[in-house]
Amino acid sequence: MTGSKLDSGRLWHMAANLNKNTWPVWTLLIGSLFWLTPSQAQSPTQEDLTSFAIRRLAQAVIDYSAQIKYCRQQEIVLPPNTFAGLEISRDEQIATLAYFRHKNDRTCLGQVEEEFLQASLLAREAKLPAYSAKDDPGAEQILTALLSRTLALKRELPYLRLAPALRSQLEALPVLQHNFDPFQSMRSLGLSNSAIDDD
Repeated sequence: MTGSKLDSGRLWHMAANLNKNTWPVWTLLIGSLFWLTPSQAQSPTQEDLTSFAIRRLAQAVIDYSAQIKYCRQQEIVLPPNTFAGLEISRDEQIATLAYFRHKNDRTCLGQVEEEFLQASLLAREAKLPAYSAKDDPGAEQILTALLSRTLALKRELPYLRLAPALRSQLEALPVLQHNFDPFQSMRSLGLSNSAIDDD
């Protein structure tokens, strides 16, 4: 490789001599080099980036809102006998509900949530109003997009503290794999004086 030009013959010769474990990394490197050459692509203008970011964010907000509504419509109320036959304390039940509530929510939101986060990051990069570093120095808009993930991680630790045998039993309960209304379910289970969605 000399200067900014690629000596493709030399690159491929080097790649051929790599062991199989490093081949995927080398493939990505070569691909990146080709994509970065001026003849292959041009950087978008700020105007193009702004326009693209506006369209993508608008669509992401619409899709995310619709998916949240859909997920809420799928919610069930857990029956009073959800934990029947299990040796599980009140606090362990609360930890379980918090964990599965957010786990199921993340599964339901899926790629739509990922797109909303990416669109929010792009909006910051494009310096859209309310998203730019100037307007939002603390990246509050990005943190809002990450809120669901943050809550899911917070709820995971208390659940992971449960005995492995109990977690196996809980994970085998089909009813916990459905989206459920947390507050009505807690009332149904006699746990209504505790909240799992605050903080």
